[in-house]
Amino acid sequence: MTAEDDLKDVLLPDEKVLWSGRPKWDYAERPKTGWRAKSGVIKFAVIIFLIISVLIAFGMLFDPEGFASGILGVLILVSAISFVVALVNIFDNHDPMHIRHDHLYAITNNRIIIHDRSKLTTRSIMGPVLYAVSTVKNGSTNDININFANKEQDFATFYALSDCAAPEKLLIEKFSRRKADP
Repeated sequence: MTAEDDLKDVLLPDEKVLWSGRPKWDYAERPKTGWRAKSGVIKFAVIIFLIISVLIAFGMLFDPEGFASGILGVLILVSAISFVVALVNIFDNHDPMHIRHDHLYAITNNRIIIHDRSKLTTRSIMGPVLYAVSTVKNGSTNDININFANKEQDFATFYALSDCAAPEKLLIEKFSRRKADP
């Protein structure tokens, strides 16, 4: 299946795909599937632990004998369960495709396209003047970071590409005021 087939609903009339590529997630390091992907679970466990610690401290301070007999055991049990759930989630290796989406990157004669086939979403960037295009090592692949002029926070990234030379050169030629190196 070609990029034109995958992007047929996204392409404008008379728009031609000059380059397309897909991430090689098997050879990339980012995005991680370990603790970075599970940071919400870790935050939840830490918040539960802090709340229970404060409750235990206040309970022991104001009623050491009555508090310790019943409620303390329940609070310790809830704290332990939250940490066990957090640890199981941290070390559980899910299929990377749950985190690493099925992207299709394309450069056309008019725009830059990042199409996420797993979510059925498309980011289309038409004719910006590029501020910078840089390549960053990502395992045995490379990421292309694309920053746009006059917009410090507007950027796009092509993740986990095996060949970055052709798309980087094309981005500079089509969307930048400076010329690509020969």
